[in-house]
Amino acid sequence: MIKFISLLFCFLQVTLFYCQELDKIGKKDMVAVSGGINFNANAFASEGSNNKRDPFIWSTGGNINFSILGVS
Repeated sequence: MIKFISLLFCFLQVTLFYCQELDKIGKKDMVAVSGGINFNANAFASEGSNNKRDPFIWSTGGNINFSILGVS
């Protein structure tokens, strides 16, 4: 019974397919580039205990995304 349920689950499972958009070949927007950047500032203050952190911290981060013929 467990084998039957496992086999049934495998056949009924929803699967998403990602494919290329071949109609975009040779057109202007074959490649798309996007992304973002962020800046953070953190402050820390404590009284009556040993400071185990820096009182002020700057940090930056970012990401870049490419999409080629609809595939990211």
